[in-house]
Amino acid sequence: MFLDSQRARLYDQVRLLNSGGAPRTLAGAAQTKETDMGSSRGDRLVYSTGIGRVPVCSRCGLSEDACRCKAEARAAAAPQRPGAPRDGVVRLALDRKGRGGKSVTLAIGVPADDATLAELTQTLKRLCGAGGALKGDTIEIQGDHRDRIAEKLVTLGYKVKRMGG
Repeated sequence: MFLDSQRARLYDQVRLLNSGGAPRTLAGAAQTKETDMGSSRGDRLVYSTGIGRVPVCSRCGLSEDACRCKAEARAAAAPQRPGAPRDGVVRLALDRKGRGGKSVTLAIGVPADDATLAELTQTLKRLCGAGGALKGDTIEIQGDHRDRIAEKLVTLGYKVKRMGG
C-alpha cells in the first residue's frame, strides 16, 4: 500500500514536470539536478525509477505525449505542394529532357485541388488528342500543344504565361 501511494505520487510529479508545471512537493519524486548543474532544461524529466526512460522530443524537449511539433509541421506543410510558385499563374513549358527527344507540354502551378487537377488533365488530353499524365501538381501532355492549352486555360479563367522559347 505504501509503494502504491508513492508510485501514484511519482506519476503525478512526472505528469507535472512533462507538462511544464512545477511539482508541489519533491517528496517521493525523482530529483532533477537543475540546481547543482545549472541546466536551462532542468524542468524536464529524463528518467524515473517508476516508469523508466521518458521519451523526449528532440526539438522542444517535452515528452512525446505532450509534444506538438510533428502535428504543427504536418499542418504547416499540408496546404502547400512543392515545386511551382503559388502565385496563381499557370506556366506552360515545353520539355524534352530525359524523354528520348520526345517533347512534352507541361502545365505547372495550376491552383486547384487534386480532383480538379485530374479532371483538367483529362479535358486537356481530349482537347489535344494526345496522351498525358498528372504528376504531382504538374500536368504533362505529350507533344507541343502550348497554344491550344493556353487558349483553353484562359477560357477557364486561369492566368497563363509561357516559359522558355
